[in-house]
Amino acid sequence: MLLVICLNTATASRCRVPIVTGHPGFDLVPLVIDSVTIPDPSSPTTATARPELAVLAVLAGALDLSQDSARRLVLASLANLDESRLATYTVLVRSAASESARQALEDLITTKFSDDFVDRFRAEGEAKGRAEGEASSILRVLAARGLEVPDKVREQVLSCTDISQLETWTVRAATATSLEEVFGA
Repeated sequence: MLLVICLNTATASRCRVPIVTGHPGFDLVPLVIDSVTIPDPSSPTTATARPELAVLAVLAGALDLSQDSARRLVLASLANLDESRLATYTVLVRSAASESARQALEDLITTKFSDDFVDRFRAEGEAKGRAEGEASSILRVLAARGLEVPDKVREQVLSCTDISQLETWTVRAATATSLEEVFGA
């Protein structure tokens, strides 16, 4: 099979002409993709082929990377690829983009990465802070109830990051008369 990707529809029309090989019944008919014939990469019916179609749409000129919506579609289409395919597809997209479109893509990637990075670490920090607060509460309740907490148990409580477990210990600590009632045997 011969695949031809054309930016120009006139060139695409000329490329659709069968190539006579000289062998009877064995003429080669190229598969030609241009901005008119490529399937819409944003269509739900093409979801499984979205990354490939997005790249082909860029190469064929069906997606104009000078438009923000096209850049966002391409980046969303490539978001969950393995590193090898992502690297290959990125090279193809960048090679077809104008300098201003490449810069806009890089700015969008940087913003998206930065936002995701900040959100992820903010959530991790909040979870860690909540766990530390729960752990401190458990130790304060136990101390207020007059229960001496050995270093080993103190370390177990302070190193726990499971909020559900910490909440269970907090409830038990409120009424427990011994550490065994809080933490089990």
